[in-house]
Amino acid sequence: MKMKDSKPDLTAVTAMIPVPCSSLDRNDTGRRAYEIMKNVEDYPLYMPSVNAIAVLDRKESEMTTRWDAEIDGAPICWVQHIRMRNDTREILFEAIEGDFDVFQGRWRVGESEGRISLVLSIEYKLGIPIIEEVLGPILREKIAANSEMMLKAIAGRLTGQQPTAGKKGWE
Repeated sequence: MKMKDSKPDLTAVTAMIPVPCSSLDRNDTGRRAYEIMKNVEDYPLYMPSVNAIAVLDRKESEMTTRWDAEIDGAPICWVQHIRMRNDTREILFEAIEGDFDVFQGRWRVGESEGRISLVLSIEYKLGIPIIEEVLGPILREKIAANSEMMLKAIAGRLTGQQPTAGKKGWE
């Protein structure tokens, strides 16, 4: 599975959070961050707009999950295929059914200039033009804020803070 080529009608959101660590600790921090990202069952701890995630099928480096979430109180559900690339510390995902016409992206542990960063990139399309027109800007803002909140929670967990769901991210 690879991310589909970005199309002009897809909305793209990217969030990036740097993680403080020493040069001696960098590889361990990146490894631990990736392990947290791979544990999708814990995502509702970081993403309070997600009510539940069910793992439908799990293989060594792939899984299929069902997501039950809310956007401003409106239910939204989808099933996505996830592929983990342990060698590059990235996770690719793509919705294969559900409320989005397109929902795909990538979680990644990056490293540059001696720093570790957590990156989440999402591309999506609701597929209903009138809803996209009305709710598009609001949804983009909420997805961006929620993505950043998730990455901050993972970074906090790396530094010893416990994740908490807090306020709903998409509400």
